[in-house]
Amino acid sequence: MKKTQYQYDVAFSFAGAQRDYVEEVKNELEKYNVSVFYDNDNSVDLWGKNLYRYLDELYSKKARYCVMFISKEYAERPWTVHESQSAQERMFTDYNNKEFQEYILPVLFDNTQIPGIRCTTGYMDANKLTPKELGKIIAQKLDKYVVEDNSFEIIPRLFKELSHLIVEQLKNLSSYSYEKGKEFIRVVNEDTNHTILLMRLSKDVIVFEFGAATSEYNPSFLLILNPENLETIKAINFSEFFFQYPEQVFTIDQVTHLFQADLLKLLEAENDIISK
Repeated sequence: MKKTQYQYDVAFSFAGAQRDYVEEVKNELEKYNVSVFYDNDNSVDLWGKNLYRYLDELYSKKARYCVMFISKEYAERPWTVHESQSAQERMFTDYNNKEFQEYILPVLFDNTQIPGIRCTTGYMDANKLTPKELGKIIAQKLDKYVVEDNSFEIIPRLFKELSHLIVEQLKNLSSYSYEKGKEFIRVVNEDTNHTILLMRLSKDVIVFEFGAATSEYNPSFLLILNPENLETIKAINFSEFFFQYPEQVFTIDQVTHLFQADLLKLLEAENDIISK
């Protein structure tokens, strides 16, 4: 039997209070070539349309799955109620079609009940999943996530991701500048011209040097693949930066979250040390 062709792989239905989380999920799905109906990306297309009718057709016909981000706010907004009703109509109308039996994919932010969405329906808990993790799960549901066999590519990919995070965190700060190459990124204090952080890729190792003022090898910590589990990263620590123990194992997502949460604090602490 030929599969139905859809305009979108998934349609997101959510309340504005959860937009930041949802947008991160959408950005993650772009890496997997997943087409998403997300209102901000479709503002031009929506302009001038009868939104009540358009959204009804969209949520009942135009997507393979509807990812429903359920929250207290979701249950209170007239547009999200309308979207959920349209999605449920698809489930009801095509109940005997196996392809539509899992059409609504609930993601819960709290214990809010949505009329028609049974508590026995399998769901994902947004409080236990990062947007990146949820994006990966949605891609798996669509058979668009492929586990990499080439483990040697994991460290270079992580290096690129961490470089991007450093740039994003520094772009609005006038006190720091950075120099970036294919296999290194250096963060410099603009006032003192001191190097605060040097991160570099050396074969299959990411080397971090805080306060590195010379080209001598003086690492603060290293990130390498964990040989016992190639889906995780081992941190080998020579300092008190980031990690509590000489060796710790993390998932790739945990490493990136650590950078998002603590990088600026560490740069400021190191800057204070060098300034003294």
